Amino acid sequence: MCKKLVVIVLFLLVSVVSFAQEGQVDVIYLKNGSVIKGAVIELVPDKQVKIRTADGSLFVFQMSEVDRIEKEYNRKQVQEKSSPLRARAIGTVEMAYGFAEDDFIIGVNFLWGYRFNPYFSLMGGTGLNLARFYGYDCDWNWDYDCDDDEVAIMMPLFARLQVNFLKTRVSPFFSMDLGYLWSLDDYGHSMAIINPAMGVFVRIGRRFALNTSLGYQVIDKGYMNRKNTSYKNSSDGAVTLKVNFVF
Repeated sequence: MCKKLVVIVLFLLVSVVSFAQEGQVDVIYLKNGSVIKGAVIELVPDKQVKIRTADGSLFVFQMSEVDRIEKEYNRKQVQEKSSPLRARAIGTVEMAYGFAEDDFIIGVNFLWGYRFNPYFSLMGGTGLNLARFYGYDCDWNWDYDCDDDEVAIMMPLFARLQVNFLKTRVSPFFSMDLGYLWSLDDYGHSMAIINPAMGVFVRIGRRFALNTSLGYQVIDKGYMNRKNTSYKNSSDGAVTLKVNFVF
């Protein structure tokens, strides 16, 4: 009797500790072939066992119905814990390219933010971009020698909302960028940007992911002439292609 009591105490102690650890559950195999998974909360040798399942249901079985009781490693919980789809801080390195007729913009951006759940994430980013605005400088700065093929160095600052449609390894997504581009040279360019896009999210392993998107960037350009005496606005658009490595 004393030996059985010791066995009961040890079993319950191991059950409580194990269930408190993520990734392990108690499994009761019944003689009729049924399998019940959860946490054993009471075990009376030669009489009955009580088990509570993940949905809160409580089951009581006579020991005469039980074939055996085991521990099982719950791989799904462990995978979800380390998955890029779980709620956590995320970072992104992005290669971006946009083009429209004779204009182009290309750059590297860095984003940081938070994934709230498998579907929604919000990030902020900056980087360095090279942009060519064919003819704009000549049209505006008529009192200076100018170059139709001027290339400007730009620094973006923007926010991005991304919505994944599926909770799977591969999912389509929608993203929206809102922000501003500042010129780092003496041309006086500045741009407000809006960039909706559709893309594909692909998980790589348990933590990383790859995003590829195609979008359309609406650009509101502002130009100050080189004497800083006049300002001009114009709007344009560009098709954008972006590849992101998420970590």
